[in-house]
This record gives sequence, C-alpha cells and structure tokens, in this order.
Amino acid sequence: SVPIVISNNEILIIYSWGSSSSSNYWQSIIDTLYYSKSSDGGRSWSNPVCILELGINNDFDRNWYLTSIRTSSGRIIIAWYQQYPSPNSIKLINSDDNGITWSDTTSINSTSSFNCNLSEINPGKILISYTNYNATSVRYRESTDNGDTWSQIPASFSFSSNRIRNLLFVSVPFKLLAFFEFTASGVTQNSGIYYRVSTDNGFSWSANKLVIDSPTNEKNPRVIKFSDSELEIIYQ
Repeated sequence: SVPIVISNNEILIIYSWGSSSSSNYWQSIIDTLYYSKSSDGGRSWSNPVCILELGINNDFDRNWYLTSIRTSSGRIIIAWYQQYPSPNSIKLINSDDNGITWSDTTSINSTSSFNCNLSEINPGKILISYTNYNATSVRYRESTDNGDTWSQIPASFSFSSNRIRNLLFVSVPFKLLAFFEFTASGVTQNSGIYYRVSTDNGFSWSANKLVIDSPTNEKNPRVIKFSDSELEIIYQ
C-alpha cells in the first residue's frame, strides 16, 4: 500500500506476505497482513509486525489490491479484495491508535472489486473505488462516518470498453475531482493519467481531461493536496 505518514519522522508501510511449505504453492499459500515502521523518516525500518492472517489453505483464499489511508481523524483504514472463498468481497480493518490495535474485519460484498483505492474527500467522508476484472466498469461507495459503515448501492463512474484503474478522488471548492490511470480501447500497453470533474457531488462527471499521456506509459497516480488551489500528482 502507499506509506502511511504518522508524523514528520514516523511512517508505516503496510503489505501482505504469502508463505507456503507445499509444492502446490498457489493452493496452499497463507497470506498475512503486516506493517513495518520507520521512526527516522524512512532511513531504517522495524521488523514486520503481524496485523492479521488472511489466507485459509483449503479454501484457496487469495487477497489482492491492498490499499490504505490515514484519515484526518488519525484513523488508519486498510482495504483489500478477497477473491475466494465466495462471496467475493472487499475486506476492511482500521486502527485508531497508529497500528497498536486493530478492529474486527468488516466486508463490502461485491462480485468484482479489483483495483481498490481509498480517498478522504472531507473530514469523515471517505470513498472507496474499485473495478471489474477488465477495469471497464468503475464503481465507488461512500462512508460518512470515517469508515464505520458504507453505502449499500455503489455509484457508477464509467462503463465502457476503455480501461480505468487506480481511481482517486480529491475535493476542492465546489468541485469533486477524480484522477485515474486510463488505457483506451484496443490499446494493450500504453496508459496515461487523466481526470474528470463533478460539480454535483459525484452524480455526473465531465469528459476525460488530460494530465499526461506519453509513450512512457504513466500509471498508478497518487494525489497530494497542499491546498484548495495546489495539487501534486505522483505516478510511475
């Protein structure tokens, strides 16, 4: 996941790690969720700290698209897609004490929940976005209570033969911005970074607007909001 900044010197990095002693690695793998902590601005890191064991050997349990966020209240939320066993779902846990203790796991049921991403657009208001397998259908759900509960009916962002991945939201005065990785229909490799604008709180959206799209294949955007008029986009 992206690094979680606790303070000027404290950073958490959250990741999953699979292990297996079986020759049939895929079906016996046990995913475990860990974090490592830096107290010196990222120059050195702690040994892994176990958060939660995810995998169940015989159930062919696989966990994908790990994402995390630290909200304005200080809550850390981790989300991931559990592909098996059925029903497929997005799993979430949170911590209100910088990772010392963690909540029970909760679920958002969805048949397709790839490319998960979390965005806080206002204090306590969080959006989680995800796609279908081919990334041609993008949906998102809303929490207005800092991730305790989520809207039951997802909103749709795009249905097309184009592919949109890694959708992130940013709120500025009178607008909601959505940044994403975009690959046009029929193109198998090259992707760029685009955004859309909503002036009605996400009920409708503008056409795609270009940030950058070159032969170098930009992807995985992350947006830093310094102020209502200053944003920075980091991408690969």
